[in-house]
Amino acid sequence: MMPKMPARNHPSATKFDGNPKHLCVFFEQIDYLGGEFKLTDSDKIGWTIRYAPTKDIELWKLLKPAKSNSWDDFKQEIYSLYPGSTRDRKYTILDLEWLTEKQATVLIKGYPDITDNFAQSDYSSPLTDTSQIMKLA
Repeated sequence: MMPKMPARNHPSATKFDGNPKHLCVFFEQIDYLGGEFKLTDSDKIGWTIRYAPTKDIELWKLLKPAKSNSWDDFKQEIYSLYPGSTRDRKYTILDLEWLTEKQATVLIKGYPDITDNFAQSDYSSPLTDTSQIMKLA
């Protein structure tokens, strides 16, 4: 029997809105609740599926790790369905295109302007931390 958790539509229930950038936070919340309610891996998978977006529930149920009750394998399988959902791939090509368009409107007078503008961007840390681009300064 599953522990008493908030129903899917209850205001206090955790939710995943389908945005890949929010998937890590959703899983962290499920992990937290798992500790609070002493959930087994099987319970966590069950509640995760209940809290999934309606359009994704059937797909998530069909995943092999959902049937084998392996929480870590289940999370990895879900991450693979949502490009950009893992923290090592926080931003997508569309984000980079948006940043490029935004930066194209900024008047640059010299090298300091380039480094100052880029350093202020939220996009710089994940890219430089993982050596996907080099630091300018």
